[in-house]
Amino acid sequence: MRDSYMKKFAGGTVKSIPMKEMRCLQIPLPTISRQKELANIIERFDTICSDISEGLPAELEARQKDASMKAQKFWDSLPDVPINDFPYLVKKEILPYLARVWQNSIPYGNPHNSELVVPMWNITGQVQTAQFIDKDGNKRFFPGAPVKGAFFQIGLDGVFGYFPPDSPILICEGFATAATIFYSTHCITVATMTAGNILHVAKALKEKFPKRPFIILAD
Repeated sequence: MRDSYMKKFAGGTVKSIPMKEMRCLQIPLPTISRQKELANIIERFDTICSDISEGLPAELEARQKDASMKAQKFWDSLPDVPINDFPYLVKKEILPYLARVWQNSIPYGNPHNSELVVPMWNITGQVQTAQFIDKDGNKRFFPGAPVKGAFFQIGLDGVFGYFPPDSPILICEGFATAATIFYSTHCITVATMTAGNILHVAKALKEKFPKRPFIILAD
């Protein structure tokens, strides 16, 4: 079919088919049975796409919830013991506050082969994920657990003193920054761990604490 049309082209540099030839072109159509078969294939494809668009988000949400439950169990399993000598804390000259240390299958007391674990809660107070920081400052998150909307906090739960209902909440990005800010200001301090998470955390906290002023201390 293509070859027969190519023979009808005319012209030099820019070739075209004369209009009188275009009017005579015959385009073959599939048989009725073939058309029905193609329609069925397209319909099945649409169904598959619809199932995927509905199923994948639900599957992802289920996996994230499962990962967050594992993060909570992992956090609960860590010993709450003094860790002021952890190399990262010493290097940054900060206190651990609520952070703990995970000994990766080695006896406690050798911080050089372990990681600092910084919990990240959701707005309901459950551990949603955690950030791991090694002695050199390399960071990673708990596998599979969502970071969006989760945060580390100092002072929000009343552990480090009483803060009036109208006292401010300071929002920053990193753990070390939060520890330094709280030590310097003694104001409730929240760390979002990523810049993209600041807005999500700020909105959630503002909804829960509408009377508190918020100050964002971005890097």
